[in-house]
Formats: sequence, structure tokens, C-alpha cells
Amino acid sequence: MGDLHDQALTAFRSAETALQKVSGAAHRGELHRDPKAVGVFLAFSSSAFIGASFVITRKALQRAAARGGKRAGEGGYAYFSEPLWWVGTLTMVVGEIANFSAYAFAPAILVTPLGAISIIISSILAHYYLAERLHICGLLGCFWWVPTWRTRPRGRHGRPARPERRAGRGWPKRRAA
Repeated sequence: MGDLHDQALTAFRSAETALQKVSGAAHRGELHRDPKAVGVFLAFSSSAFIGASFVITRKALQRAAARGGKRAGEGGYAYFSEPLWWVGTLTMVVGEIANFSAYAFAPAILVTPLGAISIIISSILAHYYLAERLHICGLLGCFWWVPTWRTRPRGRHGRPARPERRAGRGWPKRRAA
């Protein structure tokens, strides 16, 4: 179990190094030259905000329940008076705006898989801040994402799969009846 934890830390350190390279380019003023770098940066930050928002919101719901308020599932609204719940909700909104903006700078095939990082972030933060156990299946799921996030379906002869017909050309024209 200890070596899995070490592998997780290694994977996250490598992701952090990549993010630092992107942010270093931002400080040098090089991001405006490569819109994909902006998109990747926005996708990573979006995942960080969204992943953290789940844990923040859950912590707020636990606090509201500890104060003796009615639970949300029972029709209670005690969580509305919890400032931490509003912080979690605002964090989610910022993450979703960053995610939406990432699609303007990078292609969807690059941005969409990076959204899975939010699940990894929330599971690790929940392990530390909510005292939830991260089981072996969860660790394997986190590790499986690392080598497969950029894989694309391949067609025959190892070339990327392409649709046979594209909109606007190649479709048979309708004949007048």
C-alpha cells in the first residue's frame, strides 16, 4: 500500500511540474503565443477548483449537520447559513467557468480528458480532509488515468480513426420527388 501512495505522489508531482512549466510560460509572457497552453492551464485549474469544491461543500454539510440543523435530504436548509457551503459553491462556479473557457483555447480532445483530474483531486482531498479511506480500487483508478488520458481511438494501420463521411461533403444529395 505504501508504494502505491509513493506512486501517486510521483504522478502528482509530475503533473505539478507540467503545470509549473505552463505557469512559468505565463510569467515570461509566452502563453499568448500558444493558445493550447492557455487551454491546458485553464483545464488543470478548472479541475483543481471543481475537485476542491466537492470537499469544501461536503465539509460544510457536515458542519451544518453537527450544529443540529435539518439535513438537506429531509427538507432542511441549514447549509444556506454555513459560509463554507457558499465558498464551496463559488469554487465550483469558478471551476466551471474555467472549464468552459478552456474549450475556447484548446480542442475538446485535449480539454475533456483533463476534466477527470477533478475526480482524482477530490478523492485525494477527501482522504486527507474528510477522513475517507481511499481504497485500492480508487488508487488504481487514479493511476490508470495517468497513462491513458491522451489516448485516442485508432483505426486500421495505426492511424487515428476518422469518420467515413463528414458533414457538408460526401453525403448523398436528396433527389426531388
